[in-house]
This record gives sequence, C-alpha cells and structure tokens, in this order.
Amino acid sequence: MSEPAFVDKLVAALGGRRPLKVVWACDPAEAGQVRDLAGRLPGRHTVVERARKLRGLEDEVLFGGAHLGLAVDGDRLGVVDGEGRALMPDQLLAILAAETLKSTPEATVVTEVLTGETVADAVARLGGRLVVAEPGELKLRLAETGAPLGGDAEGRLAVAGLDEVAPALGAALRVLAMVAGWERDTLAQRRDRLPHRVAIPVTRVEHQHPGAVVAGLGRRPDVAEAGGGVRVATRDGWWGVRPWLGAPALAVRAEAGTSEGLKRLRAELDKAIGG
Repeated sequence: MSEPAFVDKLVAALGGRRPLKVVWACDPAEAGQVRDLAGRLPGRHTVVERARKLRGLEDEVLFGGAHLGLAVDGDRLGVVDGEGRALMPDQLLAILAAETLKSTPEATVVTEVLTGETVADAVARLGGRLVVAEPGELKLRLAETGAPLGGDAEGRLAVAGLDEVAPALGAALRVLAMVAGWERDTLAQRRDRLPHRVAIPVTRVEHQHPGAVVAGLGRRPDVAEAGGGVRVATRDGWWGVRPWLGAPALAVRAEAGTSEGLKRLRAELDKAIGG
C-alpha cells in the first residue's frame, strides 16, 4: 500500500466522534506522516526530544489539559492518560483487547512471553484466545491467525488493517478512535479499573549467549516455555526471560501483586540468569 493511501486509511479510522485534545510526540521517521494529518487531528502538538519523550509527554498532557498523549517511536507506541500517567504496554493492550473483544467475540489476541497477566485476564474474561508470538513475529502471527490485535511488552502494537506501513501510527489512530467513542469514560478511568499489579518493565541484560541461557532455564521443572522464551510462576507472581530482539542480550521482566513480592521475584530472576 502506498503512503498516501495508508494516510487516507488512518484518517478514515478516526471516524466522526467527540473532539479530543491530543498531545503527539513523534520521531523524525514518523513525523512526515503525522504532518500529513495535521489539519485533521484536533489539539495536536509535537514533542521532539526523543530521549525524554514519555516524561515530557506526561508534563505536556497534564499541564495542557489534554485528554491523552501519544508517542509514536518507530514501531512502538507510548500512551499517556489525561492525568499525566504513562500506561504500561500491558495496560494499553488490555484496554484495547477488551474493546476489540466486545465487538469481535472469541477473537484472538497475539502477545508474547513477557506480557503481563492483566492482558490474559482481560482476554479470558471476554472469551478471547491468546496466542504467544516469538520476538519479531508479531505481524506474522496476526496474519497467520487472523487476529485483529497484537502487542508485546515493549510497546509494539499492531492492529489488523492498520499495520501495513507504520504499525505504531495505525495503533495510535485506533486508540484515538476508541477513546473518542466512549460516551463518558476517560482513558484514566479505564486504566484505574484494571487489576493493580507492580512490575519491572522489559529490561535489557547484556549476554553473549542469550539462547543458551534461555535453553538452560527451559530444562527447569518449574519453567513454562512459550514464544521463544521462558516463564516461571510463583506465589508472588511471575518472571520471564527471552532473547533480546536483534542483539546479544536477554530481555527480562517480572510482575507481582505487591512491591515486596516484586523484590523477591527480582532476586529469583537475578539468580536464575546469573546476575
């Protein structure tokens, strides 16, 4: 699909709903496409400092009285609610999944081994199906399964039909259409209704042989293997490890119900990978 045709498709995805004041942050790779839409996105503002993008976006949303903020960063999407809080990728995917499953019952949602329980809970509650993709295969698994939605724990999102040229930009427009379609709810309210969990974000740990580490962990009796990685469930929550996409490193993450539980999980994780 050509870029002009893709832009037209994105604009059509917005629909004619309530106006939103939106703060946009985009890197140079996405900026041209966002400028093509400038006249059609109310309240748009661009934050150009990529290194401080989410922090700056939180301030811009909060002090500017915006409904939400969107950070399109390559193939990743960051979202800030109207109270100036950045959503974790799990939270955003869970909200999108719930909205998708209301209109498409029993649909498949593609995730990865480091995706948190918030997403699994939302999908199970509404009768959906989870498919775990290996690193870098998000769009492939969407195509194979016919899933309308997929995302990983690093903020990559793909929405079927809006992922041909710039998946993160397509996902951003899907978020806008979703929020604009709610009669009363705000993104902050939807976020606050999600189960409370504490987690460390996906963290990169340098290692020359990440595949060997994951394979070794896979031989443990308490480990579940999925999507090219491993995951261990405990009383406190879970921790997981997979190879980092495109680099000799590990991607690690842990999630618990309490801060103390997260400390214990982090200690277990560090011991497991030799940290």
